[in-house]
Amino acid sequence: MTLSDAADRSITHRRELIAKLGEMLPGLELVLMAYEEYDPWVILDILLAPDSALGGRTLLEAIQEGDERAIARHIAQARGDGFA
Repeated sequence: MTLSDAADRSITHRRELIAKLGEMLPGLELVLMAYEEYDPWVILDILLAPDSALGGRTLLEAIQEGDERAIARHIAQARGDGFA
C-alpha cells in the first residue's frame, strides 16, 4: 500500500464516520462537512466552545436541540458568508 492509498482510505473512513454521526444527530454531518479540511481538534473546539451568536450555547448544543437556523447560519459563516 502506498502513502497515497493510505490517505485515500483515511479520507473514505472519515467521510463514512461523518455520515454515521449525521444519522445520529441531524445537522452534525453538515457541520463536519463544512470543516472537512480542518484538524479534528479544531472541529472539536468549534463544537464545544460557547458562542455568543448562539446565545451562549455551544454549536453541539444547537445541533442536539435541532436548531436548524443556527446550524445553517454557522455553516454559511464557515464557508465565508459573514452576513448569514
